[in-house]
Amino acid sequence: MADDHAVMLEDISAILAPHYEIVGTVADGRALVEEALHLRPDLIIVDITMPLLSGIDAAVQIKKSLPEMKLLFVTMHTSTAYIEAAFEAGGTGYVLKSGIRGELLEAVQSVLNGGRFYVSPGLSIEHLERFQDDPTHAASDSAEPAGTQDSTDSSLRATPSGKLPISVGKRRFRRG
Repeated sequence: MADDHAVMLEDISAILAPHYEIVGTVADGRALVEEALHLRPDLIIVDITMPLLSGIDAAVQIKKSLPEMKLLFVTMHTSTAYIEAAFEAGGTGYVLKSGIRGELLEAVQSVLNGGRFYVSPGLSIEHLERFQDDPTHAASDSAEPAGTQDSTDSSLRATPSGKLPISVGKRRFRRG
């Protein structure tokens, strides 16, 4: 996991460690890219705003080398611009930090076990429609809105499988 906030790292670890092996933690986006390429986890949990390299820029770099990597963004950003940028960078899920205690485990399970897009309840999903036909969501070169830099990344081991429906909280939308 990578986050410049120790409390957030502790919270995420406490939620996930009983269910998944956390195989790496880092404190910035550059280290995230390096460790992701080295460890090749099944899932990376990443915040958008991180030091040295944003989570979105790190995701773009990771997806270029590991196009099948699943990326779950855990962030405080609620604006559509950030949500779109996360999915343009190759994200497979987007969870608000304010909801991690109630939905992080569900989001991780959804992404890993069902290969789903996951979006926190209450966030707009209309922007996800354009990603439905591209399950690998090739990362664009500049997917990040201006002013991003904080973090939550965690690498987990589990066995992912399945198609890519969109999941919002407990509601799931199958791909056509």
